[in-house]
Amino acid sequence: MTYSFNNYLLDTENFKLSLNGKLIEVEPRVFDLIVYLIKQKGKVVTRDELFEMVWHGREVLDATLSNHIKSARNVLGDDGQSQKVIKTIHGRGYQFIAECQIVTHELNTDEKPAAKLPGKYLPYLFLSIVAVLIFIFSNSSHQKNKIARDEHKKSIAVLAFLDMSPQKDHEYFSDGISEEILNKLTHVTDLRVISRTSSFYFKDKELTISEIGKQLNVSHVLEGSVRKQNNKVRITVQLIDTKTSNHLWSETYDKTMNDIFQIQDDIAMAVSKKLKLSLLPKTSKPVKVNKDAYSEYLKAKFFSQTNTRENNVKSELAIKKSIAFDPNFAPAWQFLANNVFVLHYDSGLRSVKTRTKIALFAIKKAIELDQNFAPAYAILARVQSQNLQFEKSDQNMQKALSLDKNNSYILDIAALNAMYSGDIDRALNFRAKIKDINPKYFRNIYNIGLLDFTALKLDSAIESFKLFIQHKPENAMTHHMLSSVYMMQGNNKLALEYANKEKDGFWKDYIMCMALFAAGKIKQADELLENFLIERHYSRVNIARIYASRGEIEKSFEWLLKASDRMDSNLIAWLPYPEFRKMHNDKRWHQIVRKMKFPTSHWLMQKLPQ
Repeated sequence: MTYSFNNYLLDTENFKLSLNGKLIEVEPRVFDLIVYLIKQKGKVVTRDELFEMVWHGREVLDATLSNHIKSARNVLGDDGQSQKVIKTIHGRGYQFIAECQIVTHELNTDEKPAAKLPGKYLPYLFLSIVAVLIFIFSNSSHQKNKIARDEHKKSIAVLAFLDMSPQKDHEYFSDGISEEILNKLTHVTDLRVISRTSSFYFKDKELTISEIGKQLNVSHVLEGSVRKQNNKVRITVQLIDTKTSNHLWSETYDKTMNDIFQIQDDIAMAVSKKLKLSLLPKTSKPVKVNKDAYSEYLKAKFFSQTNTRENNVKSELAIKKSIAFDPNFAPAWQFLANNVFVLHYDSGLRSVKTRTKIALFAIKKAIELDQNFAPAYAILARVQSQNLQFEKSDQNMQKALSLDKNNSYILDIAALNAMYSGDIDRALNFRAKIKDINPKYFRNIYNIGLLDFTALKLDSAIESFKLFIQHKPENAMTHHMLSSVYMMQGNNKLALEYANKEKDGFWKDYIMCMALFAAGKIKQADELLENFLIERHYSRVNIARIYASRGEIEKSFEWLLKASDRMDSNLIAWLPYPEFRKMHNDKRWHQIVRKMKFPTSHWLMQKLPQ
């Protein structure tokens, strides 16, 4: 089959692409991608469909697909801005939109009859045919086996349990029980368990089990309800097949709060048995905790989900109450560390020094109480990375992953640490794993955008940030980052448009300093920067980035050196940004990068002169 469009000819039989008769070199996978999009002309093709039909179901990063789309556009004289051949339908997929015709070749009847093959070659021809048939048969068998394995692969999402308490005031408790059971199921062999963020995404949404199963790509769903009154608790659960909506198993547990952990173990065991899988042996100590401490612990986790300043304060108060009720509960100490170091980092409730001190104390307590509690090692790795202790951080990260490799929280920290260590490919691999078990964790999409921006994969970064905005339009910093990408592309009009849409005051002032200057509104940019220097003088790395974007290299170095002299930990996140690339050959840059004690494998270290 040959397709004609925009003076191009695409010959699918001979795998050739030509423009006005001149052959164009095309990477095989890019060629296959173009062919598939043309065959689906007029239809919006989802990313998942492309992964299945072009990559044949192999695990592929979103960034890989984005790069292949970019390459396809390049060979077809298209780009991410004009999109006159391949159009991006944000949040949906791609569409081939160029006018296209099928070219028919008439058979030439004057051709000479085909020459006969000499008899002496017939045995070789026979052997060749046999070899081809064997190859086809074995390949077909392999594909059938693969399909069979995929069909038998078990996966599950634990939906947020309903709060059936009389006053409907125990949502934190029903959510917490759901998550605790989910965490136990991650220790079932050969079971893919969807993480909390994605499983709870469907809370209060009117979707069928079948629809949820399709969106999360799971074979089973566990749903239930919790009724808590004083010291009594009733938990009802049911296991459902997402394809048939059949209820495979259900049970009601009427117990006291003293039995809460045994109930969770019983449910995890029952689910694993019903799915004919085995529960891994426990690595952590059996949990014994005061019921009030446990209740406050679940309350702290509930408040932390929104990540607002007000609820972060409530979360910290609840976790401190939990520790007061029972100081021997390791998860509470770990969560205090996470609360103080990570959540307060986002809301600026404490200085870095204070956060670090409290977090390290809490982590030490958690590990003393349970040496096999994986999240404690993960948050320790995060703190150490932020404090430029990259080798120690990596050791503790590996410890956390060895104890629990299927935990989305741990994988998220692993991805961040890999990014801070300058290993972009490794960070993307962790992000791919998170996408598999937590597809509705949209912050993951944002972080993939950051990695692509750092690597100057600008079209891919735009796709990620726009998709994130589609799901989380009110989130801080996202419009800031999208504006930054457009500036790097030289699209200063769009950069200013998105800078104006930034929701957070700090991030808006920051990006407007850059976007106004890039758009040629120098007077406004200077006035805003003057005010920013007065009100945000402590934000040294960000001021350095503003000056770098303006091309004022000396002033940028002045602020970078101020940050470096104070060993500002924000440098590990911002130094890789593209605005600083023009400064990479300066000796002062080399001095700053070396001072950060990055691993020698960090791509910034690799660029330094020997």
